[in-house]
Amino acid sequence: MFTFQRVSLILLWGSVIAILSTPRQDPSRETGLSRLPHLEADTTAVILNWGRFPNVVRIVSMMCTELEDTLATIHIWNNRNTTHISKHDFPLCPRNRLKITNSPANIYFQARFLACSQADTPFCFIQDDDYLVLPEIVRTLRLRFSDQSLSAIYLLPPHEALSSDFRRVRVDTNIHVSFAWLGHGTIMKRSQAQDFLELMQLLDASEEEMEMADNYFSILANVYPEIWFDQGIELGGGKAFTQGVEGDQRNIKHISRAAKYLDRIMNCARPPCMDENVPFTSLENQAISSMGKAPCIGSSCLLETSIPMLPPTRVDAASASSLLNIEATNRKSINDNATNDYLLHPPSHAVDGKPETAFCIVKGNTLGIDLVDSGTLNGEVVEVVLLTDRVARTGILASAKLQFRVGNSWLFADTPFACVTSELNSLHECSSWAPPNVSAVRLYFERDIRRRGFLFRSSKASSLHVSTTGIQHIISHLAEDNFREAQEAGEADIQQHSRLVGRGKYIHGFEFHCVKPEKTKEYKGAAEKYYTGLVRNPNLHVKLTGSWETIVGQQDTFLHILEYENYGGYDKTAQLVKNSGVSTTAPYADRSDRLIPSIAQHLKDYEAMLPLINSRSNQLNQEFAFFPTAPPHAQGGIFELRSYQLIPGTLLAWENTWRRGIDARRKQIAPVGAWFSQVGRLHQVHHMWQYPNLETRKVTREKAWQIDGWAETVDKTAQLAKFMDSFIMSPLDYSPLK
Repeated sequence: MFTFQRVSLILLWGSVIAILSTPRQDPSRETGLSRLPHLEADTTAVILNWGRFPNVVRIVSMMCTELEDTLATIHIWNNRNTTHISKHDFPLCPRNRLKITNSPANIYFQARFLACSQADTPFCFIQDDDYLVLPEIVRTLRLRFSDQSLSAIYLLPPHEALSSDFRRVRVDTNIHVSFAWLGHGTIMKRSQAQDFLELMQLLDASEEEMEMADNYFSILANVYPEIWFDQGIELGGGKAFTQGVEGDQRNIKHISRAAKYLDRIMNCARPPCMDENVPFTSLENQAISSMGKAPCIGSSCLLETSIPMLPPTRVDAASASSLLNIEATNRKSINDNATNDYLLHPPSHAVDGKPETAFCIVKGNTLGIDLVDSGTLNGEVVEVVLLTDRVARTGILASAKLQFRVGNSWLFADTPFACVTSELNSLHECSSWAPPNVSAVRLYFERDIRRRGFLFRSSKASSLHVSTTGIQHIISHLAEDNFREAQEAGEADIQQHSRLVGRGKYIHGFEFHCVKPEKTKEYKGAAEKYYTGLVRNPNLHVKLTGSWETIVGQQDTFLHILEYENYGGYDKTAQLVKNSGVSTTAPYADRSDRLIPSIAQHLKDYEAMLPLINSRSNQLNQEFAFFPTAPPHAQGGIFELRSYQLIPGTLLAWENTWRRGIDARRKQIAPVGAWFSQVGRLHQVHHMWQYPNLETRKVTREKAWQIDGWAETVDKTAQLAKFMDSFIMSPLDYSPLK
């Protein structure tokens, strides 16, 4: 019997209604079918029991029968000392896979960390007894997670994910934290549970604080938690311990304590002081991820989207203790329409298999389907089906471009979609067949598609892309060999690629000044007056990211990076400067604050610099979406600017390769910023690093080569670049970054 795979996407008015993946039988052909690739069971599931024992039996029975390839052990920790649990209570489970602890007392959430720390496996999956996490989602969690993962992965329903987004806090480069619950489903390393318990002992945590361990775990980790929008099924059984007025007050109390502990740790106000051997708490700099993620129902796949779920929120604060205040501020500042879209149309609605739910798609998006849970087929045949209503059919088919990966190349579909009316709510079924030996399927949407009542736009990309060879090949944006036809890229390609990889919020102007050697001291004074005057004038809406002098590289060269509110902000600033000085002769604006220079004064200050400069150049750059520029800080030391001239058409491949490598490099150091050019010299990429000194730079770079993934990143990105430059720079006194 010839087996083929049918991948269906239900699309209505620019929304992904559902992604379905089902095997189909073709009686007319036969071929050999290989078994599912063996997955080593290396994870321990930890389930707490208190008052919903029937739920526990249901959850554990499902795990025993459907997750043999993932879960080596299921550990039931019974916190209810009035009830004794035995292996006989779980007739569907082999006894050698069960471990039961009947606790003499209720130790609440501390129990799950104790159970995980005692596991024989390197990974633990944790969940409460009032949710059912489907087996394909548990499997996807494990396949996505690894020893190199910085954060645990938390499944959260939209309302909890929203709260976590609102609670994100950044304090300089030391603290980068939010809060996430573990009970909806969390995968972590056993070592994380062990290190967390050790840290709580070092902090001399009280018995109550240990019992409320969930309130402390994600905060004391000091990393932004990786959150997936969950597909959990509520099992009920009474109000959760953490809910209600009393539960809310208790949560606030312990979340606040956790944040204060983190401040105490990082500020070293009193013992224990942090050093390089401290357990659990990360001392690494980290950027906020812009990716929204959701696992699929019915198949082991993961949707990833960089479409912003919310308008920009406040994250910068004076301390981690501001976490709850930051949340309150963000809730007030974000309008109801934005939060309603977040709650009612999360990414999980694209992969829940339900026609009545939806997630929006926009121009620049790609969608791919993982077939990993269908096994590896010899001579596999894949059918891709779009299910759409009659009105939206024309627009969607004109926008959606189907691509298949065969070997190392992406190929566009040879044949157009053929459409018939389906039996599902009178939808039109439009299908196309993949070529032989396909390993992945992707849809790329070339335009925005109108949806009932409004048009959802975004400059960001969205992608779900998983190879049939395994979930480990999930990538965000596009694959490294994406759009090979763009080798001779022109302006259209640059703008297209920019929408896929760029953050889209700010434009950074790089101003390079080559100064006359005998005039450098005079230039520094003139530049300080000009650039600090710019940022003091609120009418110009421009910020100074930093100013530096080259100390190794092109001598007598200075770099100033200005931040504009995207191109609209740049145009307004340029227009103000162009039209200034006509009727204003006063050096300062006529307002109570006499320290704010007029725009005419800015021109005079700029003209005062010109005689000191031999040559100058300007370039407009955008931040990469995965790494916003660091906020102002004063850490001292030196900066390194590394600039790459890329082969035209390789920006997407370079971004994907470097982004994955930087995840590995962050274990040693994180860049200050990463940009790509849009106006000026094109096909150019810059990233900047900060070190205490050149010796530390040498040691740090040597350590990076020992990290899995970094050598491959360097090798691949080198093939995409024509040449590169490295400049060692010293920040000027007035530079916000120094």
